[in-house]
Amino acid sequence: RKFNKPLVLHCVKAHGPVLDILAQESFTGIVHGFSGSFEVAERYVHLGYKISVGRGIFSKGYKGLKESVKRLPLEALLIESDSSHGDQEHPDKILQKVAETVAEIRSVPVEKVFEVTRQTANEVFKFG
Repeated sequence: RKFNKPLVLHCVKAHGPVLDILAQESFTGIVHGFSGSFEVAERYVHLGYKISVGRGIFSKGYKGLKESVKRLPLEALLIESDSSHGDQEHPDKILQKVAETVAEIRSVPVEKVFEVTRQTANEVFKFG
């Protein structure tokens, strides 16, 4: 709050308690590396959070994430590479693959995914 920055959440298997806390607060931000269900994603979005999508989108499983990407408004999504120092793939390639997979799931051009998520990131992080 002091620095007027968005909250960046990384939550694994504790969405219920986190959502209960957030419902009592007035923060906004992103849910980094989201992999939960559509219903959970929808609750975060209702509270003003964006859902950030990473490698899980092109991995086996992650049905809830894929359903969220399909059903949420594109403006509710961000894309991320979530790469680490030891990765074999360059972060740009990971990000491209995430965007392509989101585009495929949503049946939209990849350029649209980049355009909308870039605009959303600019709004959330006040880049522009």
